[in-house]
Amino acid sequence: MDWDCGRDYYTKKGPRSARLREEYVTHVARMFELLGTQRQRSKKAAQVVMEIETALAKASKTKAAMRSPEKNYNRMPVAQFCALMPQFPAQRFLSQLGCAHVAELNVGQPRFFKALNQLFGQTTISQWRHYLRWHLITATAKYLSSTFADESFDFWAIFSPEAKCSTRWKRVVETTDAI
Repeated sequence: MDWDCGRDYYTKKGPRSARLREEYVTHVARMFELLGTQRQRSKKAAQVVMEIETALAKASKTKAAMRSPEKNYNRMPVAQFCALMPQFPAQRFLSQLGCAHVAELNVGQPRFFKALNQLFGQTTISQWRHYLRWHLITATAKYLSSTFADESFDFWAIFSPEAKCSTRWKRVVETTDAI
């Protein structure tokens, strides 16, 4: 399939793209419902997820811009990065990662981090919870009950119709082998 699930997924125009985004929001809402969230609340949370992801996508570089190594090499002192993102405690974050001694970072997409900083100021804690909860669900769906795994597979099969859903025991073995 010719669909790019990166930036273009959120920014591409046309009826097919709009339909895929609608299906994505429906999928996110269904996953929230599987967690036990009420239908109306799930729909609202799914819309919040889409809004945050769209804002982040718009701030991201295109695939073409990502091909230039020179444009993706933006070495800067940690203090400069902290100034780029004053809403985020970057120094504390690095310390908690055990990287307090790091003096410089390569910030591949400075514009993205500026936009992320703005988003931190415009988005409530509750909205970030929906976003983070969604990413936890989607990252672990294949390890959860079959209802989660099946829902996740059914949605992502849109992009790869020839894919087959592995049985649970095969997913466990594949995950174990990958470690």
